[in-house]
Amino acid sequence: MSVAYQPLTHPRVAEFARKFRFPGWYIDSTGCYGCLLGKYWIAVFVNDCDESLDITVDTVDETGYFDKNLEWETAESDDELALTATRFVAKYAMKS
Repeated sequence: MSVAYQPLTHPRVAEFARKFRFPGWYIDSTGCYGCLLGKYWIAVFVNDCDESLDITVDTVDETGYFDKNLEWETAESDDELALTATRFVAKYAMKS
């Protein structure tokens, strides 16, 4: 028996992931494009409140989920969002 599993992601997230193929980044089961650096999860996603493309840095809370937000930014463009992503990776790679 085989099971096919394919996470769904917003087309804007998929386009950003195609445009900026960062090493170690992937589309996760929730449809975010992100990377895990030790105890830090950096994720790009479409904010369901205003449809903006946002990036966050989260860490594990007391329950064991990545629910403790450390940073959240909304960029004006994909290029600016990519710069924010690389800045976050550099910052949190040094901490992990």
